[in-house]
Amino acid sequence: MVTLGLPTDTKSRRSAHAEESLSVREAALWFPNIPPEHFDLNEENFIGRSAKLAEYTPLVHLNFGGNNGEQLRSLVRISVLCGDSTIYGIEFHYTGDLKSQILGHFCPEPMSWSKEETFDFSIDGTGGEVIVGMDVDVEDEDEEKSSAGWRYGALRSFQVRTNLGRSVWFRPPRHIPYETPFSLAAVKLEAGTTITGLYGTPDPDWGLLSLGVITQKLDSGCFSAKDGPGNGTTMRS
Repeated sequence: MVTLGLPTDTKSRRSAHAEESLSVREAALWFPNIPPEHFDLNEENFIGRSAKLAEYTPLVHLNFGGNNGEQLRSLVRISVLCGDSTIYGIEFHYTGDLKSQILGHFCPEPMSWSKEETFDFSIDGTGGEVIVGMDVDVEDEDEEKSSAGWRYGALRSFQVRTNLGRSVWFRPPRHIPYETPFSLAAVKLEAGTTITGLYGTPDPDWGLLSLGVITQKLDSGCFSAKDGPGNGTTMRS
């Protein structure tokens, strides 16, 4: 009887190669479903973790603007729930009968050492105001560490910019001194596309892990990824 032996790391090398050759859309576990092809995931600018085939770390996507942006005109407010140093969830509110949509958690498990606060930013969707730019700040990835927040890049803060020259920087109220300073990185968008969604991985301990941006080319041509002038306003000083 002849037996064949294979190196123990062959499977891991094959898996790693597969991950490198697949797009985020193909490689990641998605909830509630795989984003449709006309949703541009802007994965070349996906600031945070890389999809891991061998681990259960699903990416959740939220299409707050609707297909072809039909819900952008109804958007009135963005709410962000923060812990002392964590962003738990992002909620989008609308006029009329449209229900709000949430990426992440808005009812996290209470912790005695952490105080939750919700911060709001108004959007005049009816008047044509839309989000045209985002800047994201995540923890530096370190795959050698066991904590998901370090391995996959916990979301520390993010900034939203609109076509009316307004902006808001969402960040937790307390920044732990030994952590690295906030460092926002712009998400580059394809010209002629509009931000209509977000994606990331909700974690019960670390909040949102990384943050990706979904854009669409809208048939109407009413909105495009072009920043308007203005000084902008920040949520906190």
